[in-house]
Amino acid sequence: GAYRLGDVHRLVSDSISRHFLGHRKVKVAGKCRVFLVPFARSDELAAQSAAAVAAAKAGRSGEAGLAPLIQDVSVLMQEEKWNGKLLLSTFKARFERRFGYALRQEEFGFATLSQLLTHEDFAGICKVGSTGTKAWVISALALAHQGENRGKALLPQGSSSSSNSSNSSN
Repeated sequence: GAYRLGDVHRLVSDSISRHFLGHRKVKVAGKCRVFLVPFARSDELAAQSAAAVAAAKAGRSGEAGLAPLIQDVSVLMQEEKWNGKLLLSTFKARFERRFGYALRQEEFGFATLSQLLTHEDFAGICKVGSTGTKAWVISALALAHQGENRGKALLPQGSSSSSNSSNSSN
């Protein structure tokens, strides 16, 4: 059926307040236009992300910034049973089982887990790589050993490992 204007306004306002939608300013033909976009692509998230990263680096985000998270990810990636790699899709569940708390990348200003794990602060700990449709979190230490032992590849042929400045999807 048809929606009344007031109903549409309420739906959009509610979606914005719940961070399902956000605004994005774009210059079109020299004029600044504002569009409704998914929150993950919004200017609001970008502003939150920049502030959260700055706060985390200064040790003000959450309890103590990124440092405890970096330490826990490092411990998880060094555990022998993972063979130096974990599926990205199972990473959060394994993290929570191991440490007893949920990993929420949004608290640190990242829209996706892969964006968090490819942040420069995780460069010496892990990389995010993919094989076809599967994304993997790979221990940086294991990647270094892979270079020494070419016969024992962590990822199948044709796979790629993202750099820490890329924006891989989750």
